Amino acid sequence: ICLMIIISFVVRSAIAIICLDCRLIPQPYDCTTVTECSTNEVCYIEKYETSNGLKTWHLYNVGCKPLNSCTSSGQRLPVVGKRSARKSIDTTKCHECCSDKDICNLEGHCGSANFTKPFGSTLCYDCPLSKHANTCNQLTLCDSDSACSIKQTRNLLGEARWMHGCSQKSQCTTITNSYRQGICSFCCDTELCNRNCTIQSTIAPSPTTTTTTMASTTPIPQTAPIITQTVILPTNIRYGNTVTIQCLATGNPKPTIDFLVKGNGLGANVYVDPTTHILAISNFSSYDEVFYRCVASNSLGDDHKDFKLQGQ
Repeated sequence: ICLMIIISFVVRSAIAIICLDCRLIPQPYDCTTVTECSTNEVCYIEKYETSNGLKTWHLYNVGCKPLNSCTSSGQRLPVVGKRSARKSIDTTKCHECCSDKDICNLEGHCGSANFTKPFGSTLCYDCPLSKHANTCNQLTLCDSDSACSIKQTRNLLGEARWMHGCSQKSQCTTITNSYRQGICSFCCDTELCNRNCTIQSTIAPSPTTTTTTMASTTPIPQTAPIITQTVILPTNIRYGNTVTIQCLATGNPKPTIDFLVKGNGLGANVYVDPTTHILAISNFSSYDEVFYRCVASNSLGDDHKDFKLQGQ
């Protein structure tokens, strides 16, 4: 039986698999970034536990890993990690691999929570502008009135580009007609179906309806960013902990979040997740006891908060 499981890994990994790719996230479904693994890689999920001695947090890593570093699907690897003299814990609790389908590391491994989609929604690729139709690496959920779509366009230099996302099903007939003219633009309603130009629309043409002109709504006013909250976990930092920092901000357009550091500079143990914009410091030490700045910015301005991390 074990031999059959290992063979299934090898056969599936001969075709590049798509996996979620994020670090130190609360749950795998918080990750909206994917990556295409090499042909000798499979998806993995790691569950970490970090504690200050009073409270425990669980975080996950997801991504690609060489097949020869994994066991068969569903089998846990030995727990590895360390416990400091101060009883702070930063431990790998679980490590599992899978290769049975794309983004198989979304749920069902290492005790992660189930991913329950709203009724009728579809998981789709979502990139405003991609150089190639098959290079989009962001995900979104399209609601029941929308379908996954890919639309071919051109940039200012006339070069072909592609837009991935959700389109109203009522618009899919127009989008599909472009595909029939040799342009890679179509709608589809199956999971992750809008990443290449090899399929045709699976959305039936919508019936002709009478359009009623509605009064225009008042646009949402644009505002400069305001940082409303800074969340640092754990609250009592001990050396050896994994420390996460999240800045929450309001503003329209939606502000981007960046981190700056004064003093020694960002160490190799510091990672900022591009999806959740959470800064994570693994194996916290005195080297990391410097001043950090969180910056929220948009086209109307910026706001920042300064703070210093202190361990014990």
